[in-house]
Amino acid sequence: MAAWTWVRHARFLSPFYWRRLDRAPPDHFRLTLPPLWDEPDAEGEVPAARDAASKETNARDATALLEGTFVFFGESHRLGESDSTWLPDKSTPAWRAELHAFAWLTALRSLDTPLAHDRAREMIGRWIADHGHWHPVSWRPDVVGRRVTAWLEAAEGLLSTVGDPLSAPFLASLGRQGRYLIDAAALAAPGLPRIQAFTGLALATLALPLPPDLQRAAEKSVASLSELILTEDIRPDGGVIERCPSVQLLVTEALLTVRAAYGLAQATPPAALSLALDRCVPVLRFFCHGDGALALFNGGQEESATRIGRVLDVAGGGSKIPQGAPHSGFQRLERGKSIVLIDCGSAQNGGRNEHAPPGLYPLGGAAHAGTLSLEVSDGRERLIVNCGAHLAANPRWRKAQRATAAHSALTLAERSSSDFDADGQITRGPTHVSVSRDESTDGVWLDLSHDGYIGPFGLLVQRRLFLASDGHDLRGEDRLVPGGGEMGYGVAPFVIRFHLHPSVTASLLQGGSAVLLRTKSGAGWRLRAAGASLGLSDSIYLGNGFDMNRSQQITLTGETDGAGATVKWALRREER
Repeated sequence: MAAWTWVRHARFLSPFYWRRLDRAPPDHFRLTLPPLWDEPDAEGEVPAARDAASKETNARDATALLEGTFVFFGESHRLGESDSTWLPDKSTPAWRAELHAFAWLTALRSLDTPLAHDRAREMIGRWIADHGHWHPVSWRPDVVGRRVTAWLEAAEGLLSTVGDPLSAPFLASLGRQGRYLIDAAALAAPGLPRIQAFTGLALATLALPLPPDLQRAAEKSVASLSELILTEDIRPDGGVIERCPSVQLLVTEALLTVRAAYGLAQATPPAALSLALDRCVPVLRFFCHGDGALALFNGGQEESATRIGRVLDVAGGGSKIPQGAPHSGFQRLERGKSIVLIDCGSAQNGGRNEHAPPGLYPLGGAAHAGTLSLEVSDGRERLIVNCGAHLAANPRWRKAQRATAAHSALTLAERSSSDFDADGQITRGPTHVSVSRDESTDGVWLDLSHDGYIGPFGLLVQRRLFLASDGHDLRGEDRLVPGGGEMGYGVAPFVIRFHLHPSVTASLLQGGSAVLLRTKSGAGWRLRAAGASLGLSDSIYLGNGFDMNRSQQITLTGETDGAGATVKWALRREER
């Protein structure tokens, strides 16, 4: 652990600090918090395939938990009865943080069996016995925030009898963790980690009795953190600083959980909390395709459409969807049943924060080299996608999925528009991205550019898009134009990729004049291009972050000359 981190947390190593926290431990709950997101399927509702698969995976992982095996992010380790450290050999930082966060209690609770109930009680009791004092993993502020949230939501079902032997240590530990967050939540990394720490602090402040001085300190900390979240973690347009749709969902869920707790307590929430939700919710809608699930940008997954729908129902506030998120760097074109989502942000202002703890990527997203990449859907069917992110502990796959080639965008000389070092930090990328939007009765135009290739090639990338008013005609023009810098190559090969969703079949028409796309429902789309050679090749799709689904990609290949290059293409819906 870095020396500066030990210095920042020096006070937490003092036994006097913990004695202060342990005075007058709570002996009851002021408020019980029912799990907000454990919503059963509506009677007769047929879940989407991705939702059914997600439930099957959760059930399988929950069953493994009963046997002492914990599976997070595709990584599996067994926690032995004698393992008091809860840090198995060869486990990654992300896996360890997930274990100590106890979010997996939800999976155990879903089994609804006496064995699962006893297992949850046993694991909580073991953790209390083994982790009473500070450790850089188990007491990391965001981990504590998630654990406090998970324990409070599970408390009513776990402590079901009067005189329960787990009750006193459970309440005492919750009190200690909540009081710790009064001081520690502000030390969490910006973005999702800080919001998770804030959530645990706010819930503990509402649910547990505190001595008067700590009550005042807790309320002050909740108020100041909510202001910090509003000004630093959520952009003015409502997007989260990670620029990741999956993180947008997690943040919205967390803030709604806090709002619901204030409602149960019949207390007035901080004004900044309501303002943050007013900003966040429309952007969550913004990232949804016609199937109700999320677009794949910057480490995100599709997520469950049922889950997203539940979050939006709880949020309320109408169904208006913004067409642009200029501070976050995204645009949305929507006409008829067609939706086009475009990443217009630079990787340098959307990457991981330099103060984020290692291993944050599976929860917090990570910047991809996907500037000017796009996704296209037709009603509930996805056509053009980005490949997604691999969430398992596999650096090779993570690196490959962050590359520009894994996005529906232009790649020059097989080099990404952003470079990353061995730690995943951005070392080079676009510093300026321009966006101009024009709407009329005919449709909507979008003019975009980025300078990610100026340094190595002296070329500016421009992408112009037009979506017709009926949504049946999407036209594009991709250009490479001289823009200064140190020209690295006189002639450089380029590829414009359109990755296809696995449910789409593609056929290259005779002579390579066009590609015919056919969706699962039978709808047809035809893509033509000029200025490049049209081709088809294999691709993969990771909509859920783990399962690699085979798919295809359309490629437009060519070479630059002294004046750059221009490629025009059109994607039109075919009449049946």
